[in-house]
Amino acid sequence: MLFVEAFDRKSESSFDVELDQIVCSEALASGSIKGYDNVAGRITDFTVQTTNFREDVRARESGSITRQRALVCALSIALLGHPNASLVAIAEHIRSARMRIYIADCNTALFVYLRKFLTDSNLVFSGYFGGQHQSGDFVNGVRHEDLIATSFPSDYFDVIVTSEVMEHIPDAHQAETEIVRILRPGGSYVFTVPLDPFGEVDTVLAELDASGNIVFHVPAVYHADPCRPEGILAYRIFSIADLERRFGALGCSMTTYRFWSRKLGILGANSWVHVARKGG
Repeated sequence: MLFVEAFDRKSESSFDVELDQIVCSEALASGSIKGYDNVAGRITDFTVQTTNFREDVRARESGSITRQRALVCALSIALLGHPNASLVAIAEHIRSARMRIYIADCNTALFVYLRKFLTDSNLVFSGYFGGQHQSGDFVNGVRHEDLIATSFPSDYFDVIVTSEVMEHIPDAHQAETEIVRILRPGGSYVFTVPLDPFGEVDTVLAELDASGNIVFHVPAVYHADPCRPEGILAYRIFSIADLERRFGALGCSMTTYRFWSRKLGILGANSWVHVARKGG
């Protein structure tokens, strides 16, 4: 069973909290569950080590975690109209339709398998290597892009993907504006961020003042990062309400989906993925 729900603050959720708690407890007790990894496109075991299911439930072969497999479901909806396609099938569609996809990632399982399934003509990827570099530079063979000001032309990509990236950008609003600029009309931006789904506004954890100094509104929050042993600073926790307002003002429709599936190893109540579609 794959549970899919489009968020609607005016409607009561049909998410089965009791079933989720039962499956999560069983998975924790055994340390693993069997299922299907929609990133690698094959049957696998998922290891379960913590109660942070969104960042855990790791596929043994691909290393994908819950939120990455949920993002594949959202990509499937955005491109194929249903949530059931594997990344293999999604990549085949991208190739056959001669689409161009950009992922602001060069480390995760999602990136590794997109690169495996797509060609250089279909896939552009990047990392962020610090303010000393210009967008479009290559650092150790990997493209550097600052999402506040990328090197790409307008209306360039059919699909853009970020996962747990936007919260680490001091000016998330400008980065969202830039993403919409480089997305072609009718294209989709599929993304995950730390979320307060029922909040009316984003929670700003830190920001830059006019002089470029970091102003902390709460004790500094750092997230694990494969490129930075010390971690990476988080500036914001997003709300669906603020995301909808901002993307609406940019000429996009936006839907937030919640996914759950024992078979796909998507556990926990917070597997939210957002799809913003550019009008025009």
